[in-house]
Amino acid sequence: STSTNPCADAWAFPEPNPFPFPLAGGPLYKMFEEMMPDWGEHGGAFPDGVTAWNTIQTSAVRRWQIDYDGLDQNEADLLDDHFYSTRGGISFSMTVPRTGEVLTGVRYESYKSNGHVKIWAQARSMILVKGT
Repeated sequence: STSTNPCADAWAFPEPNPFPFPLAGGPLYKMFEEMMPDWGEHGGAFPDGVTAWNTIQTSAVRRWQIDYDGLDQNEADLLDDHFYSTRGGISFSMTVPRTGEVLTGVRYESYKSNGHVKIWAQARSMILVKGT
């Protein structure tokens, strides 16, 4: 920073790239599956036995599980770099491979690396989530 007050310097919120599916230059996945939508309902049974469930959402939470196997180091790095660019919570966009639907506000719910020592046999597994 050239400013005498670095806190006054301009700052922009990070914007991760869209998720790297094959059509966007990413590696081919082994499995891509949209999981059962979840309304995030909460509630339970009252003392008189009557049950009540509610949700504050206007649409179901959507989740996708994506698994990769047999990645070379460059392909694994591409996925790792995308995950790290989100800092574990910043949302990004994705184009659903099977439908072409473009979604914004997608986040990682989980991200796993196999940590394999063979650089030609990397695996990654993740769950992406889109709330309302």
